[in-house]
Amino acid sequence: MRVRLIPLNILILVVLLISSPAAGQAETPTLIAQIGRGAVQSVEWYPGGEYVLVSTATGAWIYTPALHDVAHLPEAHLAALSPDGQWIAGIDSGFQLHIWDAHTFEPRDFESYSPDFRAYSLSWNPITGDLYCVGESGVEDFMMVWRASNGLGIERYVNNPRLQLQWNPQGTHLAAHAQRSGEVWVWGDNPTLITSADAVQWQDETHLITYSWRDFDYGADAKVWDVTTAAPVREFGVMGYPLAFTHIGHLGAAREDSPFVFSIIDSTSGEEVMRPASPSLNAPLGQYFGITFAWSHDDLSLAIGTSSINRTEEVSVVLLDWATLEYTRAFSGLSKGIRQIVWSGDDRTLLVVDERQRISTFDVETGETIGSTDAHGLVGESMAWSAQGDRLAFGTMDDRLLVWGLEQGEITHVFPNNGSPVWDIQWQPNGDRIAVYTVDHFLNDPLHHHVWDAGDPENPEVTELYKGFSNGISRFAWSPDGTLLAGFGGTLYLWESQSGDERAAIPFELPDFTTGASFSCDYMRWSPSGQFVTMFGLQYSSSNFLTSYTYDVQQKSFINMHVADELDRNIYVARWRRDDQLIGLSLAQLWAGGYWGNVTLEVVDPSSGDIMSRVLLEGLAHDPAHGYLSPFGAYAGAIDTGSNGMIWDTSTSATIAWINDAVNMVWSPDETRLVVQRTDGSLWILEADGTILAQIPTLPDMQTAVGELYWSPDSRQLAHLHDGVIDVWQVSM
Repeated sequence: MRVRLIPLNILILVVLLISSPAAGQAETPTLIAQIGRGAVQSVEWYPGGEYVLVSTATGAWIYTPALHDVAHLPEAHLAALSPDGQWIAGIDSGFQLHIWDAHTFEPRDFESYSPDFRAYSLSWNPITGDLYCVGESGVEDFMMVWRASNGLGIERYVNNPRLQLQWNPQGTHLAAHAQRSGEVWVWGDNPTLITSADAVQWQDETHLITYSWRDFDYGADAKVWDVTTAAPVREFGVMGYPLAFTHIGHLGAAREDSPFVFSIIDSTSGEEVMRPASPSLNAPLGQYFGITFAWSHDDLSLAIGTSSINRTEEVSVVLLDWATLEYTRAFSGLSKGIRQIVWSGDDRTLLVVDERQRISTFDVETGETIGSTDAHGLVGESMAWSAQGDRLAFGTMDDRLLVWGLEQGEITHVFPNNGSPVWDIQWQPNGDRIAVYTVDHFLNDPLHHHVWDAGDPENPEVTELYKGFSNGISRFAWSPDGTLLAGFGGTLYLWESQSGDERAAIPFELPDFTTGASFSCDYMRWSPSGQFVTMFGLQYSSSNFLTSYTYDVQQKSFINMHVADELDRNIYVARWRRDDQLIGLSLAQLWAGGYWGNVTLEVVDPSSGDIMSRVLLEGLAHDPAHGYLSPFGAYAGAIDTGSNGMIWDTSTSATIAWINDAVNMVWSPDETRLVVQRTDGSLWILEADGTILAQIPTLPDMQTAVGELYWSPDSRQLAHLHDGVIDVWQVSM
């Protein structure tokens, strides 16, 4: 049965109506592991400064000022503290609104408006202490309000239930922003303001700023609105969002395009009144001053965060005394960049979250560190399955590589000191060796390379066995049976996997007709038989070409060069078929010489590099943005700039399914299933023929598409790495 995926509200109905045997026999996905506390989404101090509330994808975490654990509320997603510090509000995994006592952490019982009401966002009124929540019930979208005196009731009907809510400081006007559509509403006693923007921010009681990102330039265009008249007041350009306004709103701090200065803007006129310079003009190359800002509650001090393009560079937060315009304090021990700065209510303590998810608290008067934790940096940016599907290897934000045993339910191996955050992980097929490289620079160039042995706890570091592996290798790949490791960095190396003995070291030379060109390898792939290994990358010359070079392991030589497309196309995806034929998907965008919806499928002879067949895959309505192939090329997919997706059978070029609102698709290793991620963050499991099998439950904080998806080698489990967490789902038994 073939099914066309259509808009979400109708799609749910389609799922319920499917009656095919495959759908009827489908297993309901089960969450079997959740690894990590999650990246920091928001931070709030309790009014009395006794605790800190941290909201993440795994719920609410409460800490002391020294960052010792106090409590964890796993069902308090999008957690928010009431203005008086008495209550914590959150939305559970079933999208139901809940309230907990902020000190005993016991839930407060209240009568729900409707059991089928799904909550999507919430916000406390800063003055009245009433809780506002937006959601849907059936076909109705509305805003609820909870008051401690009389419980829950309907406040107003809305046009969109997925809104981000922001109160102005005085609690008289509420701004609601639909992130996907960009629509903005402001409700109060005055005319309703309705506009469109990429982001919104309150400047003061009566002025709202909307931001629109520039298409062909850095920064954003800002527009100030008077919400009492629903009229625009002025426009100006900024390098970054958000601005940091004083609590009375008369001044704003903004970043600049210089690494040594930032701007102070007069809120009334929008004009720059001052451009303070960095405390030192001898900052390391690539470090920027004035990226993150936060005013103290008395508006007498401005905390300023720095950042670096290098992921391991130490950065700091400095304090500017507004009365004297002198820098009075610097707080260190932070890395890469500053994400958040939050003052305690008495302005005596500063909480800082850096880019590597380290949370630190500092004494403002002495400059001493009160507490620090890396608990929210356990899960980094990459992972890999073991060959048996019983373990996961993943990088942390503090340069470690960890192995998680699914049966044990805990970390079984710790491989420290990788030099910088782990970026790429490849687990040896049929073995215990794990090859990784780390990156430091924003261009993600490989910096450090390691090979670890998860089967030898006494001697886990085996990198030195592979001569040349740690010196200049840009990409690597294990052979299908795990007996060889290939690496490329100007020279193509082949090593015996267990002994590390060098099988081959072939200097790579470009063909004579490519004089003056250079080749940058993006990734390597082995053919299923293990006879060929191909390097794919960009060849730089007078024109840039997407190119591949194939090495024949038996002949011990490079045998061909294949230019992905003579049109110089900018998207090319390739896989090896089971018969050792190379299959490629070429997508041409309009500016690169193609036309709307141009997706070409080609089969290449690995021995000669000649194209054996080429066919146009039709159906996309807009310019292609992403291309996909199943592991052995049986299926192809593409998503256009309008988030419309298509899936084709590569053997017949026939269309299998059309998917609306698509962002990503990943096939299982056995090519029998694929997971599709949609713009609303939902994950759908499909059969290869397009039949819908199941939807993986998503949480309230996952309302947009985020993260990466990894199938286990046996195609029975699916891992979703997102927001500092790894969710592992059992998809089938």
